[in-house]
Amino acid sequence: MKMIPDYIEEGSPPGEVMVFSKLQNSSKNWVAIHSLDLAPYNRNKRTEIDFVIIIPRYGVLCVEVKSQKNIYFDGRRWQPKSIKRSPFKQALDARCAFYRRLKERMGGIYANIPVMHCCIFPLSDFQVELNASILPFEIIDRKSYESCKTNDDFCVVLVRLITLAINNDPQVQSLQRDLTDEEIDEITNFCYPVRKRKPEKRDEIRRRQTELEKTLREQQKPVLSLVAHNARVLIEGGAGTGKSLIGMEVAKQKSEEGLRVAYVCFNKMIGKWIDGRLSSIKRPNLVAGTAHSILLEMTGITVPDDADSDWWEKRVPELVEDKLTDPDLASVVTFDYLVIDEAQDILARPGLWGCLKLIIEGGLSNGSFLILGDFVNQALVKDVEAMEDNLRELGASTTKWPLTENCRNYSSVGEVALALSASDRNTWSGYMRAGGSLDNWNLDI
Repeated sequence: MKMIPDYIEEGSPPGEVMVFSKLQNSSKNWVAIHSLDLAPYNRNKRTEIDFVIIIPRYGVLCVEVKSQKNIYFDGRRWQPKSIKRSPFKQALDARCAFYRRLKERMGGIYANIPVMHCCIFPLSDFQVELNASILPFEIIDRKSYESCKTNDDFCVVLVRLITLAINNDPQVQSLQRDLTDEEIDEITNFCYPVRKRKPEKRDEIRRRQTELEKTLREQQKPVLSLVAHNARVLIEGGAGTGKSLIGMEVAKQKSEEGLRVAYVCFNKMIGKWIDGRLSSIKRPNLVAGTAHSILLEMTGITVPDDADSDWWEKRVPELVEDKLTDPDLASVVTFDYLVIDEAQDILARPGLWGCLKLIIEGGLSNGSFLILGDFVNQALVKDVEAMEDNLRELGASTTKWPLTENCRNYSSVGEVALALSASDRNTWSGYMRAGGSLDNWNLDI
């Protein structure tokens, strides 16, 4: 079987390693794509699928693998506690997101290809109770998995599952012919943007890191090491000290580790610029934009035509928090790592900050994040007292680092900017580029 990628990374969950091996060593002429992040297909909500298997005679099977032992539903929640939501609901949501986008983007014959789902628990027995939410052909548990004496036996079980799923769904029609090689290639290419494992990007990552070493000032370089060894980091620095540059690099690195990452800011123009810069690396598990835009998209809240400042400041936090009382939605909007730029504007808005705390996996105490802001120049801060209260709350759990070197401007430009803005003259301790002249800036009055 053709595997994409053709290896499985060290540290992958043991259940996925077991399934990968079965598929890779079978004699079938199928294609199996490992580790897709379908969040871009599903309003940036956490939507991951472990394997998409293209079976030419039957269609596409989306497979969710759980590696835990002794998996069960206790009547209130799934156990063990590391399972945040129903694996079957997770697989169904991923299947639907995949099919919707396949139909939208490609249409034609691809809109009629059966896309089904199942769960595999290779290390856990699982008893399917009589209920309306789980069907027997949606699961391969440990007993069923171990009954497959050969790799091809495992594929036979997968065929039986997808056949039963198709036959029991009145909205799905069986394929009338095998998918052609060209059609399989089209589906494979369709999956490329949401593949989390892209070994061909390794050289690009190394090249970017080399270029970054040349760009960062000596004062800024330790931040990357701090972030590597500390889950929660707070960076303070004025405009031009490289906070956004550092934030973008950290967001890229964390997403390359396989984490689900969001880069959020407050200003709409900056959010658009950051999104443009980060979207160029095409990582499906990396989301960027303003805090408001990300929260509204994931929760499905529509902005009314008459939305005023009061609606944005007060109503949005109320609506978001109300939406997140749904445990199922709350479980798919969290991020493994959050980068917060322009944090002075966000921390000065308790309602907005409260919403962001809800989407940090593990919360403030146990979550992972990088917060970057200018907390000294407070002239434009909406609520200084609220900002300082939230900084104190963060103080006990974060590692702090100051940035004072201006890495953007000539010294002449920086000095004029400080004078015109009435900012603290100690905002910057030095400049990356000394000198400069009147030719480097213009004044528009």
